[in-house]
Amino acid sequence: MTRRALDCIRRLLRASGTSSYITLLYPAPQSSYSPLSSIKPNSADHLDQYARRLPPSPIMATMALPRPIPPHSAASDMTSPITPPHTLQDVGPSQSCAAPLPNKHIPVCPTGPSKANDIDTPPASPKSTDEVQQNSLLYPPEGYVRVDAGHLSIYDASASQVAQALDFAARQPLPPPSLVFPWLHGLHPNNQMQQAFFMGRRRSPRKTPSCLRGVTLVKADGDLSVGRLKGAIAPDEFMCPGSTPGFIEADPADGFSVRNFQIQPAKVAFTSDIIVYGDDLAQNRSVAWDIASAQARWRELHVAQGATVPEYNTFVCTSTLRDFEEDHDDLVSIDAAGNSTGKVLDFVHQERREMWDMTEASEISRNVFMGPTPEPGSAEEQEFDLLIECSDLGRLNPAALQLIAESLDDAVTQSFLDFPSSGSILPPTWSHEEADGILKTCRWMYHLSHGTCPKMDAVSGVDRDGDSPMPPERAASPLHSRP
Repeated sequence: MTRRALDCIRRLLRASGTSSYITLLYPAPQSSYSPLSSIKPNSADHLDQYARRLPPSPIMATMALPRPIPPHSAASDMTSPITPPHTLQDVGPSQSCAAPLPNKHIPVCPTGPSKANDIDTPPASPKSTDEVQQNSLLYPPEGYVRVDAGHLSIYDASASQVAQALDFAARQPLPPPSLVFPWLHGLHPNNQMQQAFFMGRRRSPRKTPSCLRGVTLVKADGDLSVGRLKGAIAPDEFMCPGSTPGFIEADPADGFSVRNFQIQPAKVAFTSDIIVYGDDLAQNRSVAWDIASAQARWRELHVAQGATVPEYNTFVCTSTLRDFEEDHDDLVSIDAAGNSTGKVLDFVHQERREMWDMTEASEISRNVFMGPTPEPGSAEEQEFDLLIECSDLGRLNPAALQLIAESLDDAVTQSFLDFPSSGSILPPTWSHEEADGILKTCRWMYHLSHGTCPKMDAVSGVDRDGDSPMPPERAASPLHSRP
């Protein structure tokens, strides 16, 4: 230890007193210092005696000086308030934190410039049914000839006005499903099952939605097999028969159904402006007056129950079906001759056609077709030589197929056989006879469809006369005597 270092330590000891410690650090090979010893000197002379015993290597000396403790003061003497403890609210966005490092492995895809017609925020949800009210060219009925009879009114419309009203209605957006369902499902007051499923915990039933306003075409004579326009219905689909005109009760009083497609035309007609058309103008007006009276009764019933429904009107088309066929053929679904034009998508006809295509007989193997049972005596039935129908009462009869296969050279008429339907024979109850019968049936179907017939001895051990052939004689093996 150098003299200069000792002089510095002496001055520190005199200034701090005898309650200080001195820690001497010895240099380690890794250029770091490790504590060698600690002493508590009584005086500077004691420090000199200790320094003479140390080795002559360079030593760094450090001194730990205790902090002087200030005198205690009473709480009343404090002038500055005590800092309140930190809470979780103090730890928030105000505190600065290190920004996360970007992941260099994730590619950055720029969004590009925004379009001029893009909106920054989505449109607000509708607050009431008035904001989603469907518009129509038929309401208000301005520009139409009005005919009054007491408190009822009907309006006349031409073929071009009907076409414009239908085109405008087809372009209107549909209201939110929450406003029209479950009303469209059919909620009869006496149908507890339907009410419990759709209403749940609601105390009051869903009222008739006031946001609907459609256009319904009604053919006055009710014959939709000829002269049918796009989406037209018959009067009896939503009108009650009798002397007092009124709407039918479309909601089913019993049973449960989620869809209830059969009530949709009537439910939509209740909330639509109705156009009556036909070739007989007098009949059209008669049906229109009945519908206008039913609309008035239906509106009065809802007003008495405290509900608010829009005012729907009834129109009479003064043009004939021929006018539509000449000027607006895109609205004609079935012409005056009863032929489908194919220009209007008829969902009922489309469903029947698709079902027919799906159930048409298709070839699953060579000369083997699978499909529905054809109509007796139809041209489709004459296309097949052998028809096997699956039914619950069908039975296994591979011998009949074998007889047909053996008589291919003879003149064979059309044959009809049956076979057990799927599920009529449960696998756990299968016997060897039933399993063999299924395999033999498939084998003979294969031979019949391919025009082949196996030899009798390869199929059965019994010939036509019922005799079994003798087994072939084996050559006698040589005898070997014991040694």
